[in-house]
Amino acid sequence: MLKSRPKYLKNDNNKNIKLWLFPKINYKFDNYLILDKYIVKQLVTPFCFGLFAFGIVAELIGLSFEQARFIVEQGLPVSISLHVHILKIPAFVSIVFPFAILFAAIYTYADLSEKSEIVALQACGVSLYRLIAPTIALSIILAAVMFIFNELVVPPANYQAAIITEKAMNVDRSKLAKYHNQQIFYPEFIADKKSRVLKYLFYADDFDGKQMKEVTLLSFQQGELRQILFSKSAQWNEDLQMWQFFQGQKSIIKNDGDYGTVDRFNQLLLNIPKNVLHFVNHDRDNREMNIFESYQRLKIIKRIGDTNKIRQLQVSIQRKKAKPFACCIFAFVGSVLGSKLSRSRSRVFGITVAIIFGYYTLESITASFAMAGIISVFWGVWLPNLLGFWIGCSCLVLSKG
Repeated sequence: MLKSRPKYLKNDNNKNIKLWLFPKINYKFDNYLILDKYIVKQLVTPFCFGLFAFGIVAELIGLSFEQARFIVEQGLPVSISLHVHILKIPAFVSIVFPFAILFAAIYTYADLSEKSEIVALQACGVSLYRLIAPTIALSIILAAVMFIFNELVVPPANYQAAIITEKAMNVDRSKLAKYHNQQIFYPEFIADKKSRVLKYLFYADDFDGKQMKEVTLLSFQQGELRQILFSKSAQWNEDLQMWQFFQGQKSIIKNDGDYGTVDRFNQLLLNIPKNVLHFVNHDRDNREMNIFESYQRLKIIKRIGDTNKIRQLQVSIQRKKAKPFACCIFAFVGSVLGSKLSRSRSRVFGITVAIIFGYYTLESITASFAMAGIISVFWGVWLPNLLGFWIGCSCLVLSKG
């Protein structure tokens, strides 16, 4: 039994009790906490510099030249151009986020290496694994922030920027062929494990936002044509949750392929899913949709069976997941490489650009292979990240050895 207690234990302070009972553990913990704070503090300045520098470069290459051409050739007002620039800032911040993390990691650890701080810490028993831990932890937090930012801020900002530009240039998005408002062709299949069977084929000449014009509907049963419907127009009835067809005729096809009864109508209700309307009302490209919207779109496209569009959407979805993870990969690789380099802002900048160029060149190649169906979508998008992780692990093991 203890004869006396230190003064700081008499006030029942839990923290002081722990320090008294476990002095070595708490001493080590406090030292590591100080080290983590120090490294994170060193990362802040180069990260902000990289974000600004790479952001300016990306903005100049990706937007300024295009906007300047629109101002000169299309007469786009300067005020509109500035508004578009502001709306595009989130997209460019999202693009350069991993670049800035890579630059900050290389520069910070190169600075620590040049000042012999890494050697000194290792001599005190701090491993390189522990030295890069705060950077990896920070990159995970930044990756989560980037993912949320990409989902909630970037898509609507891109959409608004596109709409403002199109209105200023007298472009009606609803009339663009790529958004399916003219010559609408929508097949829907019943898919099973072995094959796909056509359920119905919907065609319309035009869509004005409310009604389909000059509609043809072919209905199939077990792959055999059973009904042909022509109508002047059709629209979705929200109250009845059915399609209304106006002024047309419906023909029944017999089992032997001949026409059966032909019924003319002024108005006809059919229980056809709303998928056609979702398909036609789509007015956003992949950069203007978040993951949830992309999955909804993918669900519709899968019913159509358009392999190319399915792969495009799948690649887009995987990229939305993989790009935030690139923050962690770049932080990992940058920390390991930086610990073996000497500090030089121009040198660090050059190495950062080289790594980024190699990463995105590989990513473009593998994504193209995925689009073409040569490799799976997962490997097409994630291979650069996995390769980067492997390179980082290899460099870490070699540097320790």
